Amino acid sequence: KVTVSVLYWRPPALPECVHAFLVSLPARMAQSFEAWWASLGAVTKFVLVTTVGLSIGMKLGLFAPPHVVVDFDATLFRLEVWRLVTALFFLGPPSFPWLFNVAMLVMYTQRQEEDHAGRTADLVWLFVLLGAALHVGAFLLALPVMSFALTMALLWVWCRRHEDAQLSLYMFQFKAATFPWVLLVFHLILGGSIVQDLVGIVCGHAYYFAADVLPKTHGTTLISTPGFVRRWFPNERMGAYTVHAPAAARPGGAMPAPGQPQRHQWGGGRALGN
Repeated sequence: KVTVSVLYWRPPALPECVHAFLVSLPARMAQSFEAWWASLGAVTKFVLVTTVGLSIGMKLGLFAPPHVVVDFDATLFRLEVWRLVTALFFLGPPSFPWLFNVAMLVMYTQRQEEDHAGRTADLVWLFVLLGAALHVGAFLLALPVMSFALTMALLWVWCRRHEDAQLSLYMFQFKAATFPWVLLVFHLILGGSIVQDLVGIVCGHAYYFAADVLPKTHGTTLISTPGFVRRWFPNERMGAYTVHAPAAARPGGAMPAPGQPQRHQWGGGRALGN
Protein backbone atom coordinates (compact mmCIF):
# COMPACT_ATOMS: atom_id res chain seq x y z
CA LYS A 1 0.00 0.00 0.00
CA VAL A 2 1.45 3.26 -1.15
CA THR A 3 0.39 6.56 0.35
CA VAL A 4 0.74 9.54 -1.91
CA SER A 5 0.75 12.99 -0.35
CA VAL A 6 -0.45 15.78 -2.53
CA LEU A 7 0.43 19.35 -1.60
CA TYR A 8 -2.09 21.94 -2.66
CA TRP A 9 -0.79 25.45 -3.20
CA ARG A 10 -3.09 28.08 -1.80
CA PRO A 11 -2.52 31.59 -3.12
CA PRO A 12 -2.03 34.27 -0.48
CA ALA A 13 -5.09 36.17 0.60
CA LEU A 14 -5.69 39.34 -1.32
CA PRO A 15 -5.30 42.61 0.55
CA GLU A 16 -8.61 43.99 1.74
CA CYS A 17 -8.49 46.95 -0.62
CA VAL A 18 -7.84 44.73 -3.68
CA HIS A 19 -10.55 42.28 -2.65
CA ALA A 20 -13.06 45.09 -2.20
CA PHE A 21 -12.13 46.50 -5.58
CA LEU A 22 -12.56 43.15 -7.35
CA VAL A 23 -15.91 42.53 -5.65
CA SER A 24 -17.20 45.92 -6.74
CA LEU A 25 -15.73 45.63 -10.24
CA PRO A 26 -18.90 44.21 -11.95
CA ALA A 27 -21.00 47.06 -10.56
CA ARG A 28 -18.38 49.57 -11.64
CA MET A 29 -18.30 48.10 -15.14
CA ALA A 30 -22.10 48.14 -15.29
CA GLN A 31 -22.09 51.84 -14.66
CA SER A 32 -22.00 53.74 -17.91
CA PHE A 33 -18.87 55.66 -18.74
CA GLU A 34 -20.93 58.79 -19.28
CA ALA A 35 -22.37 58.64 -15.76
CA TRP A 36 -18.97 58.03 -14.23
CA TRP A 37 -17.40 60.85 -16.20
CA ALA A 38 -20.23 63.21 -15.29
CA SER A 39 -19.66 62.46 -11.60
CA LEU A 40 -16.14 63.92 -11.76
CA GLY A 41 -15.44 67.59 -11.20
CA ALA A 42 -13.73 69.78 -13.78
CA VAL A 43 -10.36 69.83 -12.00
CA THR A 44 -10.43 66.06 -11.42
CA LYS A 45 -11.16 65.54 -15.12
CA PHE A 46 -8.21 67.74 -16.03
CA VAL A 47 -5.87 65.82 -13.73
CA LEU A 48 -7.08 62.45 -15.03
CA VAL A 49 -6.86 63.39 -18.72
CA THR A 50 -3.46 65.04 -18.31
CA THR A 51 -1.97 62.15 -16.34
CA VAL A 52 -3.28 59.42 -18.63
CA GLY A 53 -2.56 61.44 -21.77
CA LEU A 54 1.08 62.00 -20.84
CA SER A 55 1.68 58.31 -20.13
CA ILE A 56 -0.08 57.06 -23.25
CA GLY A 57 1.61 59.70 -25.40
CA MET A 58 5.00 58.54 -24.17
CA LYS A 59 4.04 54.89 -24.74
CA LEU A 60 3.04 55.69 -28.33
CA GLY A 61 6.33 57.45 -28.94
CA LEU A 62 4.81 60.91 -29.38
CA PHE A 63 7.47 62.33 -27.08
CA ALA A 64 10.32 61.15 -24.90
CA PRO A 65 10.31 61.46 -21.09
CA PRO A 66 13.10 64.10 -21.11
CA HIS A 67 10.67 66.45 -22.88
CA VAL A 68 8.15 66.51 -20.01
CA VAL A 69 10.27 66.35 -16.85
CA VAL A 70 11.82 69.19 -14.86
CA ASP A 71 14.45 71.13 -16.80
CA PHE A 72 14.77 74.72 -15.67
CA ASP A 73 17.25 75.65 -18.40
CA ALA A 74 14.85 74.45 -21.10
CA THR A 75 11.94 76.19 -19.37
CA LEU A 76 13.69 79.55 -19.01
CA PHE A 77 15.90 79.74 -22.10
CA ARG A 78 13.96 77.64 -24.63
CA LEU A 79 10.54 78.63 -23.28
CA GLU A 80 9.40 75.03 -22.81
CA VAL A 81 6.88 76.24 -20.27
CA TRP A 82 4.73 73.12 -20.53
CA ARG A 83 7.22 71.40 -18.25
CA LEU A 84 5.81 73.40 -15.34
CA VAL A 85 2.62 71.37 -15.73
CA THR A 86 3.78 68.05 -17.16
CA ALA A 87 6.37 67.49 -14.41
CA LEU A 88 3.51 67.61 -11.87
CA PHE A 89 1.39 64.95 -13.57
CA PHE A 90 3.82 62.60 -15.34
CA LEU A 91 3.71 59.17 -13.68
CA GLY A 92 5.75 57.16 -16.16
CA PRO A 93 4.64 54.54 -18.70
CA PRO A 94 1.38 52.61 -18.26
CA SER A 95 1.78 49.59 -15.99
CA PHE A 96 0.03 47.92 -13.07
CA PRO A 97 1.71 50.15 -10.43
CA TRP A 98 0.94 53.11 -12.69
CA LEU A 99 -2.79 52.38 -12.32
CA PHE A 100 -2.51 52.65 -8.55
CA ASN A 101 -0.53 55.87 -8.79
CA VAL A 102 -3.12 57.42 -11.13
CA ALA A 103 -5.93 56.28 -8.85
CA MET A 104 -4.22 57.83 -5.82
CA LEU A 105 -3.71 61.19 -7.51
CA VAL A 106 -7.23 61.29 -8.95
CA MET A 107 -8.82 60.16 -5.68
CA TYR A 108 -7.27 62.91 -3.58
CA THR A 109 -7.90 65.50 -6.27
CA GLN A 110 -11.54 64.51 -6.20
CA ARG A 111 -11.64 64.76 -2.40
CA GLN A 112 -10.14 68.22 -2.60
CA GLU A 113 -12.76 69.15 -5.19
CA GLU A 114 -15.50 67.92 -2.89
CA ASP A 115 -14.10 70.13 -0.14
CA HIS A 116 -14.05 73.07 -2.58
CA ALA A 117 -17.54 72.46 -3.97
CA GLY A 118 -18.62 75.55 -5.87
CA ARG A 119 -15.21 77.21 -5.38
CA THR A 120 -13.21 76.05 -8.37
CA ALA A 121 -11.03 79.16 -8.28
CA ASP A 122 -9.82 78.34 -4.76
CA LEU A 123 -8.98 74.78 -5.81
CA VAL A 124 -7.10 75.96 -8.90
CA TRP A 125 -5.15 78.40 -6.75
CA LEU A 126 -4.30 75.56 -4.36
CA PHE A 127 -2.79 73.61 -7.28
CA VAL A 128 -0.88 76.70 -8.45
CA LEU A 129 0.64 77.31 -5.03
CA LEU A 130 1.46 73.65 -4.43
CA GLY A 131 2.97 73.42 -7.91
CA ALA A 132 5.15 76.48 -7.30
CA ALA A 133 6.35 75.13 -3.94
CA LEU A 134 7.05 71.72 -5.44
CA HIS A 135 9.11 73.30 -8.21
CA VAL A 136 11.24 74.97 -5.57
CA GLY A 137 11.76 71.56 -4.00
CA ALA A 138 12.59 70.09 -7.39
CA PHE A 139 15.19 72.82 -7.96
CA LEU A 140 16.83 72.31 -4.57
CA LEU A 141 16.84 68.49 -4.70
CA ALA A 142 17.19 67.97 -8.47
CA LEU A 143 13.94 66.03 -8.76
CA PRO A 144 12.93 65.11 -12.33
CA VAL A 145 9.18 64.81 -11.62
CA MET A 146 6.91 65.84 -8.77
CA SER A 147 3.77 63.77 -9.33
CA PHE A 148 4.28 61.61 -6.24
CA ALA A 149 5.04 64.72 -4.18
CA LEU A 150 1.85 66.37 -5.49
CA THR A 151 -0.20 63.35 -4.41
CA MET A 152 1.31 63.48 -0.93
CA ALA A 153 0.75 67.25 -0.69
CA LEU A 154 -2.94 66.90 -1.60
CA LEU A 155 -3.26 64.02 0.86
CA TRP A 156 -1.58 66.03 3.64
CA VAL A 157 -3.87 69.04 3.21
CA TRP A 158 -6.98 66.86 3.15
CA CYS A 159 -5.91 64.87 6.20
CA ARG A 160 -5.13 68.00 8.19
CA ARG A 161 -8.60 69.32 7.47
CA HIS A 162 -10.27 66.01 8.37
CA GLU A 163 -8.06 64.72 11.17
CA ASP A 164 -10.75 62.53 12.73
CA ALA A 165 -11.60 60.71 9.50
CA GLN A 166 -10.71 57.02 9.38
CA LEU A 167 -8.61 55.73 6.47
CA SER A 168 -7.57 52.14 5.90
CA LEU A 169 -4.42 50.76 4.36
CA TYR A 170 -5.03 47.09 3.56
CA MET A 171 -6.48 45.61 6.76
CA PHE A 172 -5.34 48.37 9.11
CA GLN A 173 -7.23 51.55 9.94
CA PHE A 174 -5.63 54.85 10.85
CA LYS A 175 -6.80 58.33 11.66
CA ALA A 176 -6.27 60.84 8.90
CA ALA A 177 -4.01 62.86 11.19
CA THR A 178 -1.37 60.11 11.07
CA PHE A 179 -2.14 58.52 7.72
CA PRO A 180 0.43 60.43 5.60
CA TRP A 181 3.20 59.24 7.94
CA VAL A 182 1.88 55.68 7.73
CA LEU A 183 1.98 55.88 3.95
CA LEU A 184 5.52 57.26 4.07
CA VAL A 185 6.69 54.35 6.24
CA PHE A 186 4.88 51.94 3.90
CA HIS A 187 6.81 53.34 0.93
CA LEU A 188 10.04 53.04 2.91
CA ILE A 189 9.32 49.38 3.72
CA LEU A 190 8.72 48.68 0.05
CA GLY A 191 12.20 49.97 -0.68
CA GLY A 192 11.17 53.12 -2.51
CA SER A 193 12.48 56.62 -2.08
CA ILE A 194 10.62 58.85 0.35
CA VAL A 195 12.19 62.10 -0.85
CA GLN A 196 9.10 63.09 -2.83
CA ASP A 197 6.89 62.09 0.09
CA LEU A 198 8.80 64.44 2.39
CA VAL A 199 8.76 67.26 -0.15
CA GLY A 200 5.01 66.82 -0.56
CA ILE A 201 4.46 66.88 3.21
CA VAL A 202 6.52 70.05 3.63
CA CYS A 203 4.76 71.85 0.76
CA GLY A 204 1.34 70.62 1.83
CA HIS A 205 1.87 71.74 5.42
CA ALA A 206 3.14 75.14 4.29
CA TYR A 207 -0.08 75.63 2.34
CA TYR A 208 -2.25 74.38 5.21
CA PHE A 209 -0.47 76.65 7.70
CA ALA A 210 -0.88 79.73 5.50
CA ALA A 211 -4.45 78.98 4.40
CA ASP A 212 -5.98 77.55 7.59
CA VAL A 213 -3.83 78.21 10.66
CA LEU A 214 -2.68 81.82 10.25
CA PRO A 215 -6.17 83.24 9.55
CA LYS A 216 -7.44 81.63 12.77
CA THR A 217 -4.51 82.42 15.05
CA HIS A 218 -3.38 85.82 13.74
CA GLY A 219 -6.19 86.95 11.46
CA THR A 220 -3.71 87.06 8.59
CA THR A 221 -4.52 85.87 5.09
CA LEU A 222 -1.42 85.35 2.98
CA ILE A 223 -2.64 83.28 0.07
CA SER A 224 -6.13 84.46 -0.80
CA THR A 225 -7.22 83.60 -4.33
CA PRO A 226 -6.47 86.53 -6.71
CA GLY A 227 -9.33 88.27 -8.46
CA PHE A 228 -8.21 87.29 -11.95
CA VAL A 229 -8.34 83.60 -10.98
CA ARG A 230 -11.88 84.08 -9.66
CA ARG A 231 -12.86 85.73 -12.93
CA TRP A 232 -11.42 82.85 -14.94
CA PHE A 233 -13.03 80.23 -12.69
CA PRO A 234 -16.21 81.79 -11.27
CA ASN A 235 -17.99 80.15 -8.37
CA GLU A 236 -20.64 77.68 -9.44
CA ARG A 237 -22.98 78.76 -6.65
CA MET A 238 -22.84 81.20 -3.79
CA GLY A 239 -23.70 80.46 -0.20
CA ALA A 240 -22.88 81.32 3.38
CA TYR A 241 -20.12 78.77 3.77
CA THR A 242 -16.69 79.32 5.21
CA VAL A 243 -13.69 78.95 2.95
CA HIS A 244 -12.66 75.60 4.38
CA ALA A 245 -15.96 74.29 5.73
CA PRO A 246 -16.18 70.48 5.92
CA ALA A 247 -17.81 68.92 2.90
CA ALA A 248 -20.63 67.55 5.03
CA ALA A 249 -21.69 71.11 5.80
CA ARG A 250 -22.19 72.00 2.15
CA PRO A 251 -24.77 70.82 -0.35
CA GLY A 252 -23.42 67.95 -2.37
CA GLY A 253 -20.52 67.30 0.02
CA ALA A 254 -19.30 63.75 0.17
CA MET A 255 -17.60 63.83 3.54
CA PRO A 256 -18.95 61.11 5.85
CA ALA A 257 -19.76 61.61 9.49
CA PRO A 258 -16.75 61.94 11.84
CA GLY A 259 -15.32 58.58 12.77
CA GLN A 260 -16.95 56.78 9.86
CA PRO A 261 -14.32 54.56 8.19
CA GLN A 262 -13.13 55.49 4.73
CA ARG A 263 -11.30 52.91 2.73
CA HIS A 264 -8.04 53.88 1.16
CA GLN A 265 -8.53 51.70 -1.87
CA TRP A 266 -5.16 51.82 -3.53
CA GLY A 267 -2.48 51.12 -0.96
CA GLY A 268 0.82 52.86 -1.47
CA GLY A 269 0.64 52.95 -5.23
CA ARG A 270 4.42 53.16 -5.57
CA ALA A 271 6.34 51.05 -8.05
CA LEU A 272 8.71 48.70 -6.27
CA GLY A 273 12.33 49.76 -6.54
CA ASN A 274 11.58 53.19 -8.01
